[in-house]
Amino acid sequence: MGDFRQTWHRLKAYSARYLCKRHFTEFPSAWHLFLLLYVIFLISSIESIDTASAHPVDSHSTTLNAAFATQNKLCSMDHVNGQGSYRHLVSTLTGVDLGAFGKSKRMYTGFKFHKVYYFESLFKRVRPSLQMSYCNRGKLRWQAFQHYSSDISWNKPLCVYTPKETIWAGDHKKHWKWFNLPKKTTPQKKLESGTSLKEMAHNDIDNFHCFKLARREKYAHRNVSLYLPNKWIGGLFYCRLNQTTKYSVLERLSDDLGTFDGDYYPLCSLDTAIPLEPLISDSYWRQWTEVKPGSKVPVLRRISRTNMKKILPYMHTPIGDANTGNFSIASMISTNITSEGPTSMWKSLMDWRPSTLPTNQRWFADIEPDELYIYNEDYRPSLSDHVGSAINKFEDVLNRAQFRGINTI
Repeated sequence: MGDFRQTWHRLKAYSARYLCKRHFTEFPSAWHLFLLLYVIFLISSIESIDTASAHPVDSHSTTLNAAFATQNKLCSMDHVNGQGSYRHLVSTLTGVDLGAFGKSKRMYTGFKFHKVYYFESLFKRVRPSLQMSYCNRGKLRWQAFQHYSSDISWNKPLCVYTPKETIWAGDHKKHWKWFNLPKKTTPQKKLESGTSLKEMAHNDIDNFHCFKLARREKYAHRNVSLYLPNKWIGGLFYCRLNQTTKYSVLERLSDDLGTFDGDYYPLCSLDTAIPLEPLISDSYWRQWTEVKPGSKVPVLRRISRTNMKKILPYMHTPIGDANTGNFSIASMISTNITSEGPTSMWKSLMDWRPSTLPTNQRWFADIEPDELYIYNEDYRPSLSDHVGSAINKFEDVLNRAQFRGINTI
């Protein structure tokens, strides 16, 4: 029996490596691939049966559902619905860890930032907001957002309330979507009628957290936050706050935690900010529109731009390793609070140098969390004069358009 198990483990590992290295167009058909994977899955299930404790039938269907699971559009690499990963499929069905072959280029784990524009009626102005989403293996876990008028408020924090049992996230069908709830627990038991997020966070301050976005010095001087794709813009920081400061910050937030009262608040400084990940600009061309569910004539909604929202990919952190599980603020604090700099939960693609480098040579060394950069008269951006002049002119055009109330989307 021992020789059989050893031989079978070798066969599974060989099959997984073969499937990951081969391009799927080389197979005769998709059905052949499915049958091969399903046979491996069935044999794995038979091998794992123990006379002392048999596995329920539901566990097999759960494994199949997990293997063929697709990503949320917000969390997919290409911002498309139904995007999956062959590596994830093979790994789930065979039970073989394929981490040694590198990260999956499809299943995204990390933070994504989108600009969301809400269109309610013809006589109301567009309501823009910055939406921060945490994704794990392509699934949306929780979100935070910040309302703004003309441009993103880089000097204000992004705060979120994440209770231990109910991790919430925005959804296009419901105002709230709940994750990881026990089967016998309903959202109404956690969120009573008329209770705001601000009140819930006030009663559970330990699960109230704030983040800060900071730009590099070369981008902090711009009047409009517009960037070319795939540029290193800055970094994402976690604000390490005590309970007294948290209560003070909470008092200045709106009921939905999306609006911060005040122009500048020194929330994250060099002493309290914990670097998480670099921020990379995304491509605006991957934008899409979502019409309010239940619309009888969605085409007219798109033409009149009412009861709909437009979502623009804005920034993201490098793809990370999901083997660490859900983003845990507690574990992040314990690992990133060292004086030598953070040990990131995900190996950053920007950190191409060894992690043993001194702090002043890491990606966050030249980023001020509060963006208090000192400019002198000789300071010039690293762009050429022609490109810099073109960007400044384009910023002036956007400013004039927004001042006149013109939609620049």
